[in-house]
Amino acid sequence: MLKVWNRPYNVILKCLRGLEHNLFNELQSFGFDRDQLIKANSKITVNSCNLKQLYFLSYFSRLASSIYFEVGKLPLFEKGALFNSCQSITWSDFLGSNNSYMINCDSLITNSYIKSKKYACQLVKDGINNHFSNNLNLEPPRVNFSQPEVKLEIDVDKDCIATLLVDSSGSRISSRGYRFKPNIGDIDPTMACSILYDVGYSSFSNPQFSFPEYEQVCNSDGSHKLNKLDTNSLSESESLNRNSIVDLFSGSGVFLIESALYSARIPPGYFRRRFSFQNFPVFDNESFEILKKYTDSKRIPTTSEEWKSLKGKFIGIERDWEKLDASLRSSEKAGILDLMSFNQAEYLKDGIHDAKKNSNSNQWNYMVAQLPQMRNLNHKPNNNQSSDGDPVGIPKERSKLSPERYSTLLKSLSRVKNRHFPTNSKTILILPSFMDRDLVQNSFSYKLGVGKSFNKDGILLKEDPKFSDNTKQLRQESKDVYSETRVYVSDDYKWFYFNNLPATHRLHSESSHESYDWFVDVYVVSLDKPVSGNILFNQK
Repeated sequence: MLKVWNRPYNVILKCLRGLEHNLFNELQSFGFDRDQLIKANSKITVNSCNLKQLYFLSYFSRLASSIYFEVGKLPLFEKGALFNSCQSITWSDFLGSNNSYMINCDSLITNSYIKSKKYACQLVKDGINNHFSNNLNLEPPRVNFSQPEVKLEIDVDKDCIATLLVDSSGSRISSRGYRFKPNIGDIDPTMACSILYDVGYSSFSNPQFSFPEYEQVCNSDGSHKLNKLDTNSLSESESLNRNSIVDLFSGSGVFLIESALYSARIPPGYFRRRFSFQNFPVFDNESFEILKKYTDSKRIPTTSEEWKSLKGKFIGIERDWEKLDASLRSSEKAGILDLMSFNQAEYLKDGIHDAKKNSNSNQWNYMVAQLPQMRNLNHKPNNNQSSDGDPVGIPKERSKLSPERYSTLLKSLSRVKNRHFPTNSKTILILPSFMDRDLVQNSFSYKLGVGKSFNKDGILLKEDPKFSDNTKQLRQESKDVYSETRVYVSDDYKWFYFNNLPATHRLHSESSHESYDWFVDVYVVSLDKPVSGNILFNQK
């Protein structure tokens, strides 16, 4: 196989809405130049990447959901222009005659030429077949919808120009390989990592992995260079005194597992069996093997004092045995089971008692509470149907969820924080957005900072009075504001929030087959050193 692309490509890292700022900071911490990065909604573009940079990003990014590289633009309004444009694309870099592939249309602005995503994909497939058959005199690559070796994606604009992207990872990077039952509803792993950065648990100022360092190893004799790397990304005192994090409703353990993986310096790509770029005609296996050895050299050894100091600092409490079993099995697959402490309890106070008894840590520093869906106890679903079979009288989402039950639970969590956590500890609350800030503050007894809110259509719903007055009208026009979720983070010092779009993740109702798109309102505390970017501060 060839080892070098014929030309550099622009690499696109897609992320959940609202994580762009943190993803931008993550790429800078890896050693990418700020001028090389272009930030847009739900993605960051890295200009002029080589193969090693593509491998590095696919392996180490904790915040990217998927990674693509742009190979060209194809006009779809006329087949002759399409066939000519196919000749300018260097297909041999990523797609060979013996490969299988599929095409997906991610976005399409309908126009007078194309109104269907399937038709747009068919046109691109015709262009590929024509190029391989008539220009290269080769058998066209075969289409495989179930398990393609190469995944192509197109974005069609209003002028009927398709931007052709190649998926470098295959399955989504955010679908971590350690997850035992990924179908169990839980917070998205990339969202969890972003919140950990926001609250100061993770840090961009002390990067664990560096592309210049990896490139230096590749350009020299890696066998002896790997032994000379500085594997201590954190100072000795900081690494041996890693803060404890307690998830009171741990679910399938995503929050705790991502925290432990960061602390143990284990990257997300470590659990992937195979990346899509390994199927490309151009693949540098030597550089990729050095990348994996570089990862092993940076991980915390399981026999070290640093590893022993992490044991018992990731504490989860869960009522549901199926979720707890998934947490244990996922932790085992991730190789961090001996760092975790999961406790099953019917009542929260019993779980805290057991966790305290089993904990090796003298002090709990972070409290995470992903509040479950709590419906009105008096609510009964109306299954009446009209004569033609259409349901009538379906209650609104607001009547299904009980503000009183959430308020009571928040008061209990406030007592838990006061009794079991130090005054300088930080708390992350994740709950449905109909619980407005004043109600949460009154129930939880801690002051919360300003923030922002979005519904499922992406409409900005500011709640602070200093913002525009048309938000009430927007809220009234929103069809389903009760399927939002907010993330509050409490602290006694400062508050800031990122002035960009929020992230989304999907949770599933435990009591029915319904599913909701949960949209997030993130309130985060300031770090010791303010991070650069579009940030608003609100001193308390």
